[in-house]
Amino acid sequence: MKADDGTKAGLTTLEWGGFFADLYVTLWVWSDLIGCHDIKRLVFLLATIFVAHGVLCYFLSKILKTWRIAVIIWIGLCIAAFMAVWTNSKPEPLP
Repeated sequence: MKADDGTKAGLTTLEWGGFFADLYVTLWVWSDLIGCHDIKRLVFLLATIFVAHGVLCYFLSKILKTWRIAVIIWIGLCIAAFMAVWTNSKPEPLP
């Protein structure tokens, strides 16, 4: 099968390794992002998760054989990450 740009679609063995490694990193950063309330660390984690989502969606574009769906997924993941940072950046309520 050919992808949108005419290249062969699908992942090689090494690319599958990269996909699962990036999936692991993405989940690891998400777990830190959800529990963090320090604004400087949140900004760093947000930048990191944007890049990790981009790499993940690159692999998804090769798996799904189209870049359009991968871009939509990337935008959705970035919005979700921004909303998590927005929520966690608010001061914690006093007991």
